[in-house]
Amino acid sequence: MRMKPLWATAILLFVGLQPMRAQGVAEAALACFENGDRCDPTPIPVAAILLEPQKFGSTPVSTVLDGLERIALHADDPGLRQKAAREVAAAGWKGYRSTPIPGVVSRLIRIHRVSTDHWVRSIIISQMMLQVEDVEAVNFLERVAQEDDPRERGEGLSTAYLAVNSLSHMGPQGVAVLEQLHKQGTVSPTAAEYLKNVKARGFNEPPTSREARCQLAVAIFISGSRAASDTWAGREISICGVNGGRAIAVAMRNARTESDTVFLDFITQATQYVHDGLVYEAAMDVAADPGATVQARIFSLRSLIYLMWPGIRPSYAGLKSGATPGYPHNCIGATVTHSVPSVANPVPGNYKEQIEKLATRLKQDSTVPVDVRAAAVCARMVARR
Repeated sequence: MRMKPLWATAILLFVGLQPMRAQGVAEAALACFENGDRCDPTPIPVAAILLEPQKFGSTPVSTVLDGLERIALHADDPGLRQKAAREVAAAGWKGYRSTPIPGVVSRLIRIHRVSTDHWVRSIIISQMMLQVEDVEAVNFLERVAQEDDPRERGEGLSTAYLAVNSLSHMGPQGVAVLEQLHKQGTVSPTAAEYLKNVKARGFNEPPTSREARCQLAVAIFISGSRAASDTWAGREISICGVNGGRAIAVAMRNARTESDTVFLDFITQATQYVHDGLVYEAAMDVAADPGATVQARIFSLRSLIYLMWPGIRPSYAGLKSGATPGYPHNCIGATVTHSVPSVANPVPGNYKEQIEKLATRLKQDSTVPVDVRAAAVCARMVARR
C-alpha cells in the first residue's frame, strides 16, 4: 500500500476522534494558513478539511470557514485576503466533494457585502459560476449586475460587469436573467454596454482576462463537459494555479468509470504541464482502483509518468504494449523540449518512490488487467531511471 503525505495519513487518524481533538486540528490549520503555510510540523491544510468535511464534523468545518471569512475581511496582506476568499469559494464548488457544504454562497455574499477590497469582491463574483448552490448564486449576481457599488474606485472591471460575465456562463438560468436585465434596462451603467455586446453574441460570452478564462476552464473540468467548444480549457487549465490543479484532480476522479479515450486524454493532457499534489493523489487512487476502467487507470498512470518525466509523450497504445526488452520507447514516445511545469498544490517529497511501489504492485498482481499491468511496467521504468 502506498504512503500518503503526512497530513493525508493524519486525516485517517482523526476519523471518529473526540470533537475537541478535531477542533484543535481546525485551529492549527487556520493558524498555519494565516502564517502563509509556513509551519513545522505541517498540519492538515484547510483545503483538506474542507474537501472531506464528514471526517471532521460540522463544528471544526465551521471553525475553518469562519476563520477564512475573518482573514478574507481583515487580514493586512491583500494576497492572503484573496487566497482566503478563494478557499471559501472552493468549498462550494460543483463536483468537488460528494457531500456539499451548505451555506457557502450565503457566506460569500456576506464577505462581498462587508469587504472593502475590490479584488476580494471580484473573486467572489467570478467564483459564483462554480457554486453548487446555483439558484442562490444567480439571484445574487442578478442584484450585483444592477448595482452602482459606491466602493468601486476604478480598480479593474466593475463588479456589475463581472456579474454579467459570470451569468453568461451559468447556462439557461443565467441567460434568462441577462435577457430580463436587457429587456428592463436595469443593468448598472458600468455594465450596460458590455451586456449589449453579450446579447449580440447570443449571451455566450468568451472570457477575456486570464482570471476569467481560468474560472471558466475550472468550471468546464469539474462539470465534465464534452462540448467541442470547450476544448480550449484543456490548454488553459495548466496555468490556473491551485484551482487548476484541483479541477484536474476532480475531473480525473469523476472519470474513473469512463472508457472514452478521447475524453480521458482531454482531461489528463494538462498533467504534463502541472506539478500538483492533488493531481498526484487522484492519479495514484484511480490507477490503483480495481473498480476504475482499464482506460482510466492507464491514463492515470500516464499522468504519473508525466509527473516524473514531463518531457516525454507516451501514447495510450504504447503504454498498453509496455516496456518490452529492447523497446523502452513504447513507454516514452516522442521526447520534446519542455518548460518546467507550473507548481500548484505541493507534491510529497517521496512521490517517485511511491509511484514505483504502486507500479510494482500492479505489475505483480495477476488479477490486474494485462493492459494496466503493461502501463505499470512503463511507470516503474520511468521511476527507476
